[in-house]
Amino acid sequence: ILMLRGGQFRRVTAIFGILASALDLLYCATVLFLPSLAVILIATAGLCYMIWHILVGLRLLKIKEL
Repeated sequence: ILMLRGGQFRRVTAIFGILASALDLLYCATVLFLPSLAVILIATAGLCYMIWHILVGLRLLKIKEL
């Protein structure tokens, strides 16, 4: 949420981070009751985390160049 308020990272980076974390938390809440849904949630969260890591890494490299 701090990424949304700060000016260092783009809005899409913050949204992917929030989405990944929310899906990961939802996975933890549903894994015992709906295992088939939990598999979809964790796979989607993993994809969002990968995209988020790439976006954060690219921005940090850009900050380093300044």
